[in-house]
Amino acid sequence: ASLGNHSHTNGVNIELYAKGMVFAPDCAAGVSYWTTDHSDYYSRFAAHNTVVVDGISDYRNMRGSQAFDVNSIYPPTDTPNPLYSDFTLSDVTFTEPSTEATQQRFTGIVRTGETSGYFIDIFRSSRNDGNDKKHEYLFHSQGEPIVLKQFNGQDIPTSETNELSSEKGDLAGYDYFKNKEAAKTDDNFIAQFKMPSILGDMLHLNLWMKGSEEREIITVEAPYSRAISEESGPEELYHKPLPTLVVRQIGEARTRPFVAIIDAFNESEGKSVLKVDYFSPENENTGFIGLKVHSVNERYDLLFNDHNPDSENSFEHGEFAGRFAVMSKVGKEFHSMLLDKGTVFEHGNMRIEIQGEPGNVLIKQFQEGFEIDSPQPFILSIPLDEKDNGTLESLGQDEKKIFKGKVIQKDKIRLATFELPALDRVKLKLL
Repeated sequence: ASLGNHSHTNGVNIELYAKGMVFAPDCAAGVSYWTTDHSDYYSRFAAHNTVVVDGISDYRNMRGSQAFDVNSIYPPTDTPNPLYSDFTLSDVTFTEPSTEATQQRFTGIVRTGETSGYFIDIFRSSRNDGNDKKHEYLFHSQGEPIVLKQFNGQDIPTSETNELSSEKGDLAGYDYFKNKEAAKTDDNFIAQFKMPSILGDMLHLNLWMKGSEEREIITVEAPYSRAISEESGPEELYHKPLPTLVVRQIGEARTRPFVAIIDAFNESEGKSVLKVDYFSPENENTGFIGLKVHSVNERYDLLFNDHNPDSENSFEHGEFAGRFAVMSKVGKEFHSMLLDKGTVFEHGNMRIEIQGEPGNVLIKQFQEGFEIDSPQPFILSIPLDEKDNGTLESLGQDEKKIFKGKVIQKDKIRLATFELPALDRVKLKLL
């Protein structure tokens, strides 16, 4: 972050870790605080995993006063055992001072198994005065040169470019990029990385990015990360240039944000993410992003994200009003669902409704029923089998609780609607 002493000028910067090592590193300081490499590169935007506005994003570092606002974080920071669920996420907003641009970054992790999962990264960025020239998403990794492919597996050809340089009016830090190759494409693409793992395997990384009009993909070699040592990574990566992805969006990147699904996996295990699709609400909402992520073992996740949680979004399969939601299924079977900072989430025959202030609800399927975590009361609608009578009974508690639902018939399907109190990871058996 950019608040406090020894801070860098980096906007909303992230570092990603999986499989025993950092694969999307921060670059730390330069040779010293008084060298040019530090003042022009290591302490500035170009050395970080962030978004640069108009090629000029910059402000004072060292004693930084640029805070970001936390819009949402799940699980809440005071939650016991916060890694209890398959989902962790955060949503923050930052004002980039030199361009007066509002930047909003939603990041999250979805676990798809004991040793598998993927990252979500949705970055919105636009100048408040509307005079956007370009926004550039930077992602530094490690290992071999980047391979660019379309979603159908075809290679994306690139050619040498002289973009990203101070001669073009960009940051001096861009001059530290070498071997620059570019391709103009509006299509969805995958950036593939490969590197030796600290665990003795080969670590692969697939970054799936949604396409957009007026996009350019640029691959570069960036200076090595001074945060990587022989103790924190394999010797083959120590003091090696970082293969870096730069995605340029001409104009604003608020209604055309950078939307990435990032899958890191060991070669011996194989990839977790097999396919990524996108969907939109029936009503027009340029602030909404919908993703369908297909994983191994027939699992898929429907991800709903809206930069304005007060918006109402309607779909053929239901509705959504909130900051984020995810519906996970294995085959046709319900697995889990989460609503974050929202009031309504309906998909198929499952529905969560929170009356009053937006809140969070997590529901997980287990053999006999559901495990529910909700800090506030809410209304739950679920489908019933012929044998079910529409009653939920708590398990594993000193005082057994019974919740009777209102049973209705809807399109040949029996549903039960329950008015439930706040529940702290309570297992409920469906009777």
